[in-house]
Amino acid sequence: MPMSVDKSISPLLVWIMAIGSCLTVSNIYYNQPLLADMMHTFHSNPKSMGAVPLFTILGYGFGLLLVVPLGDMMEKRKTILISLGMAFIMLFLVSFSVNLPMLIGSSFFLGVFSIVPQLLIPYAAHLSADKERGKVVGTVMSGLLIGILLSRTLAGFIDVHFGWRMVYQIAMGFMLLLLIGLWKGLPPYQPDFKGHYGDLLVSIWHLARKYPSLRESAFIGFFLFAALNLFWSTLVFILKIPPYHFGADTAGSFGLIGAVGALGAPLFGRVSDSRGPRPVILMGIVMEFISFVLLYFFGFFLPVLILFVLMMDLGQQGSHISNQTKIFALDPGARSRLNTVYMFTAFMGGAMGSGIGTLILSWGGLKGISLAGMVLVGLAATVYYFFSSHKSKESKGILYTGEVPS
Repeated sequence: MPMSVDKSISPLLVWIMAIGSCLTVSNIYYNQPLLADMMHTFHSNPKSMGAVPLFTILGYGFGLLLVVPLGDMMEKRKTILISLGMAFIMLFLVSFSVNLPMLIGSSFFLGVFSIVPQLLIPYAAHLSADKERGKVVGTVMSGLLIGILLSRTLAGFIDVHFGWRMVYQIAMGFMLLLLIGLWKGLPPYQPDFKGHYGDLLVSIWHLARKYPSLRESAFIGFFLFAALNLFWSTLVFILKIPPYHFGADTAGSFGLIGAVGALGAPLFGRVSDSRGPRPVILMGIVMEFISFVLLYFFGFFLPVLILFVLMMDLGQQGSHISNQTKIFALDPGARSRLNTVYMFTAFMGGAMGSGIGTLILSWGGLKGISLAGMVLVGLAATVYYFFSSHKSKESKGILYTGEVPS
């Protein structure tokens, strides 16, 4: 039977979930400031090293598609703890990789089992009341976003002083602590989905067809995550060339700048609660586009590069939190699967951005990255406009899509 809740969630549990999201999502971003030193370890080149963040994010995407839906079917705490144990094993294999294929393969499966935040966020949404859902999701998301950003800072610092392998060995300790903390802190929750695993996966496709708002959020997420990872996967190489000549620790320190923006995540959630998510999504798209324009014209000035990172991450966070707040209102019994559609599509965009980043950098340098970012964010704006025009037609009775307004 489903867990009985009074639609309130304690602040302590919200913060436990936020810390869990922070520590787990960090696993898939540690490698970005480490790529240059990994390249020397395995006597490789930037194009080949681009496969490491690419396959890590691909693994995360497949974890979203194949593991996260289990949150609507299996006991959620058990699924989370198993995933954490497997992430611990994969961190061990990454840290002791003896060649590039082993590093890429273990990074892929590390991504698969680092999907814990995408189980925690729908769970937090389930436990929260409608009037506070955006704020709660925003708080848990702030943990995830801080993990994404500060993981680069932590990894860069450890790499400079102790080597890149130590980054993953320390992360193993984080996973053990998190296993204990979530085992003790998370209440059990048995979802009410009845059916086989195959039925669960098929239902994901049906949800994507049923809800136009879900498709809109997924495509916007695809292009915005692609733009975000296009930059972050190439930053360590950008900072090594003129006029910067910085190392991995400096590349990692840029995560501190983005973390300042991550602290605004609950605020974005509150605005979504009070005014609806769509205005915040549009604001995020506009901020990201302006940031890439600034990068194109003034990116070789360090203060502008810092401003770019702050604006880009703020825009990403605002649109991302509002997208999730919007889709969680569509079907309370299917929040893990709704999140699967959105996050799988978004992280496929992130994988594409990581995969093409080093190629574009070698072709067009920083201006090439800036132009590609503008194109990707422009495509997100096109999706927003397309669905806005269709919503307008729906309201006039011209077009029926089968979506129940929420």
